[in-house]
Amino acid sequence: MYKTAEELTDKLITKFIAQYEKDNKERYKNLQDYYKNANNILNRTTIDGNDVNNKIANNYAGYVTDMATGYFIGRPVTYTSSNDEFLNIIQNIYNYNDEQDENNEIAKQFSVKGRCYEIIYLDENDLDEDNMPRLRFNKIDAENMMAIYDYGISSEMLYAIRWYDVTINNKKSIKIEVYTKDKIIFYEKIGSKLTVEKEVQHFFKIVPVIEYINNEEMQGDFEKVMTLIDAYDKAESDSLNNLEYFANCYMYLVGMKNTDMDDIKRMKELRVILLDKEGEAGFLTKNENSEETENITNRLKSDIHKFSMVPDLSDEQFSNNASGIAMLYKLLGLEQLAVKKERKMKKALQRRIEIIVNYLNFKGANYDYKEIKMQFMRNIPVNDKENVEIAQMLQGMLSQKTAISYLKMIDDVNSELENIQKEKDSYSIDLDKVGDTDA
Repeated sequence: MYKTAEELTDKLITKFIAQYEKDNKERYKNLQDYYKNANNILNRTTIDGNDVNNKIANNYAGYVTDMATGYFIGRPVTYTSSNDEFLNIIQNIYNYNDEQDENNEIAKQFSVKGRCYEIIYLDENDLDEDNMPRLRFNKIDAENMMAIYDYGISSEMLYAIRWYDVTINNKKSIKIEVYTKDKIIFYEKIGSKLTVEKEVQHFFKIVPVIEYINNEEMQGDFEKVMTLIDAYDKAESDSLNNLEYFANCYMYLVGMKNTDMDDIKRMKELRVILLDKEGEAGFLTKNENSEETENITNRLKSDIHKFSMVPDLSDEQFSNNASGIAMLYKLLGLEQLAVKKERKMKKALQRRIEIIVNYLNFKGANYDYKEIKMQFMRNIPVNDKENVEIAQMLQGMLSQKTAISYLKMIDDVNSELENIQKEKDSYSIDLDKVGDTDA
């Protein structure tokens, strides 16, 4: 976490960006490369350029991130509120911004790099029915943004800085945007000189930027097992190298000193060797313990899954007929990982709602962002029969709303309750009118 007690000057802006890139630029590139399966093994060279050099890259990084992200937020976050009008306004803003996809991409990035950012802004090029700029929010890559906090016990964001390279008419420069609690300052940096291009006031009351973090250490999900992935890649690559060495091994002839290149050529063509009485032929091979190699790769594979807390779903223990409880025990490690993610992301999503509500209240509303409640649902195979039985057992013991929430196929409990009431109303009979006839 980057902190300051000073006013953010031009010099300090440059200093913070330089420090952030020094701390993270190469690391982020390496993590993104691993996610794309561009592992270190692909850079391996040999002393002799003619040596066999297989480079097998296993995309464990991508598997860990995609599985962890899919399990954590593969099902959309659901929002509820006792104020239906307020909830509808928030939901309309979310739908317009493709909030479900935005959340998924944010979660994927902080799974890879440990952090991600989001800017909330007014899009002056996109007006609503009242001819007002629409409220938008967009993910910003961790490489191009940073947040700066104060030194308080509960640190508050003081500034956020975004920067990116541009080239216009072969002229290269760096654009820098500084977000404060009341304005956005736009800079252009050419060489070491910063020039203010413009300042724009905003009405969000706090810095309109959200920092999403994967954990307190801001570490990616596969970052701690990258050395294990490297070792697994090397073991598989070397195993294939040994196979090729065996297929291309040298032949030796004993007691056949008069053999020349023409003889060797005829042997290859006819696939027949004529040996003298004392002659001997064979192949030079090195002893390979394939069982030991297999044990090493299996151990590495097991450790990758164990320490990343993402299970190997190809393992036979994940059978189709496993009960819900049995499945949860097998996913216990992944669930612990998801719980940590949920706590961090929930805090960030609450900040998103707070920023949006601050703007709505500026326009004349009187909402409280804390009225919006959110629920995360795990994306796991569901035993519908088992869930229905649980929901039925809870009827009479708990509210209908709580009982229905146990049905995993229901994403929006409030909407389902409304549908139930509509069905009841459509089939209801007014007993006072029974027997009435038209005059």
